[in-house]
Amino acid sequence: MVGMIRPGVIAGLVLGLGIFAGGCNKGEIGAPGGDLDLADGGDGGDLLPSGDDGSANGDWADGADDGVDGLGDGDAPDGGDDVGGDTGVTSAGTLVWHSGFETGFPGEWLDYDSGSWSADGSMPAGRVSAWTIDGLDGSVPPLFGDHVYKGWIIGSAAESHRAYPVLHCDFPTPVSNTFWVYLEADYAQMSSSAWIHFATWGNGHPDKWALHTMSVRDSKLEFAHVSPSSGEYIGPTPQPDFPRDRWVRFTAYLEYGVGNGFVQVWQDGVAVMRAEIPSLATYPGTHLQRAHWGMYASGDVAQGVQYNDGIKICTLDEPLVDLTTEPLCD
Repeated sequence: MVGMIRPGVIAGLVLGLGIFAGGCNKGEIGAPGGDLDLADGGDGGDLLPSGDDGSANGDWADGADDGVDGLGDGDAPDGGDDVGGDTGVTSAGTLVWHSGFETGFPGEWLDYDSGSWSADGSMPAGRVSAWTIDGLDGSVPPLFGDHVYKGWIIGSAAESHRAYPVLHCDFPTPVSNTFWVYLEADYAQMSSSAWIHFATWGNGHPDKWALHTMSVRDSKLEFAHVSPSSGEYIGPTPQPDFPRDRWVRFTAYLEYGVGNGFVQVWQDGVAVMRAEIPSLATYPGTHLQRAHWGMYASGDVAQGVQYNDGIKICTLDEPLVDLTTEPLCD
């Protein structure tokens, strides 16, 4: 269903009402290895050897031309230049899950709170990171509908910050995952090893999930738990800093059933990152079963706010042949 978008932001996208599909299990609290909230997700440290370059420069999932051409075309949602040459957008697949945070919490999310959820937007006692659902009176207006996810950090911690809801689902790959991120963070206050996470995806292998993540580290977008270890950057060069203080659209293409698996991400319509997922060989499973987005960060991060809106997952009938065009899930 199509809805009205806040004045001043890009039009033509779907209203952010939460849709809960039959492929998700809101009541399943248990998780392999006790890792309920995908706790080993964002830092890129342990699942794969840091020097494992895999086949990053070899044969990719479909053998297609992976080049990115062109210059910035000014179609970022704030009206300014986007990351680089827009290689085109096409609607892809069947929408199977969607959250615009319109139904509250838990709504379409797993009914589990690690202690980071704040119903009233205040920081829970004893914590330095939390998440809430903001309305139209928040500092960053929603892109769609009346609500938006907000996760924030006010101080450093001994362990990683985890302030986000979790999705347990069962969708066969390939899938397309489109979502929007608005980051407020002072890169000058972050060490070169500090990271702020945007997304975690994984299967549901009973021994250990084969998961992979996307974050910003040292001001640049990167993957973790993939091969090569930080992913291969394929966007315009030199790689720019990840933009702050504006909405950024991501679309991730996930394929767990081909070789070592494959992930590619578009930022504002431009292909920017790709990688294989070697842990799928050890922990096989071709379905997307675990995911989360939002404020997950290394413990040494002492400040920052992240907003999410319009998170959508679409299943695709077959693997993509064209890896230059963004497979927008709408």
